[in-house]
Amino acid sequence: MPHKFVQEDEISGKKSVFDINIYKWLSGYLKPYWVQFFLNLLVLLIITGINLALPYILKVGIDRYIMPSAREIVGNYNNPKILKTEDGRNFIIMSSISSGKVDELKKKGIFSKKSYYYIPKPKSIPKGLHYLKGKGFILIPAVEMGRLSLKERISLRSYHILKIRQLAFILSLLSSLIYFSHMPRNIISRKLVRKYQCQ
Repeated sequence: MPHKFVQEDEISGKKSVFDINIYKWLSGYLKPYWVQFFLNLLVLLIITGINLALPYILKVGIDRYIMPSAREIVGNYNNPKILKTEDGRNFIIMSSISSGKVDELKKKGIFSKKSYYYIPKPKSIPKGLHYLKGKGFILIPAVEMGRLSLKERISLRSYHILKIRQLAFILSLLSSLIYFSHMPRNIISRKLVRKYQCQ
């Protein structure tokens, strides 16, 4: 004989546990511990949100600051984030476009194949470097960037390094929150088990 809380779906005929009576029955056991239950639920939601945020922060760090790629627009394409250089050429930062859209636009030949590093707010530019200048930024061909010494690259990309450090701090903080958020959950769970055993 099936359990009284298990019902059959009228459409599929399959047994389903999504019966409101089950939750009414369980709520009777949760009433004395509703504070602990909602605290656990709150912590769980926070941990889930942090876990979802971590990959996105890594993506932002890689796309915007570690590999800030820009391509010249050679086809018909309108975007409010288009960068204009002093010689009148149009460029777009690839991270500002969704990956699916990028593949579609590449197939249409909208972008040039040559990749540039997007460098905002450059403090100093090495002598002899070939680059394109815009308002508040420069674009350096990937080949030119590879010819620079480590010291020159660090000096040139000081803005990116600062942003990477900020993201690293945020990642460390969120990782610490995940670690310490398990402590109240464990404490609450132990208290509930002890109360249940004493009854």
